[in-house]
Amino acid sequence: PAALPGAPRFGVGGQVRVAVPGQTSVSVLRGCPSEFWVGVVGLATDGQVGQVVERQVCNSGWWYRLALPSTSDWNGVGWLDGRYLEPR
Repeated sequence: PAALPGAPRFGVGGQVRVAVPGQTSVSVLRGCPSEFWVGVVGLATDGQVGQVVERQVCNSGWWYRLALPSTSDWNGVGWLDGRYLEPR
């Protein structure tokens, strides 16, 4: 059995910053990834700030549904692996 993740680092309603060292952005997904590809809905840029809308365990780690600034072709909401987030 996979190891259980520890307590979530961020609470619903909390502000977080996207942190992707060495990259300019990371893909934001439509849902929690599993064995099948769920689709990319947008990009979160390094340093961008968003709010946690929801959280769940996925693939033995915490994933967070964020509300990020919207763009002309994306409402700014999607899922991101917690390893790409840091406290604001």
